[in-house]
Amino acid sequence: MSEGAVTRMLALLKQERDALKKGDFAMLDRSIEEKQRLFDVLRRSSSPEKYLREVHNALVENQALISAAMSGVKSAQKRLKMLDEMRHGMTVYNRAGGMAIVANPQSSIEKKA
Repeated sequence: MSEGAVTRMLALLKQERDALKKGDFAMLDRSIEEKQRLFDVLRRSSSPEKYLREVHNALVENQALISAAMSGVKSAQKRLKMLDEMRHGMTVYNRAGGMAIVANPQSSIEKKA
């Protein structure tokens, strides 16, 4: 049973890895119950260490992909926020050293090559 659980866990982690590479984050939500069930099976089993190391390595790889995806999302959020702020106006310092907003007369941002 434990080798079968290891095989299923490795297959599930590969599916998650592929989904992460494609940006299909919803797949992570869909697989969580199955992953939890397989973790429970593996915790109760006496799987050889080499199999558990494979699972561990796959988990570490997926965690790195998740961290990279989260970093990318945060960067995109910052960029979108900056673009939105630029559309509404730019924050500058006035002569007194206080912050002021200078209105942007254009409603769009022009990209230059």
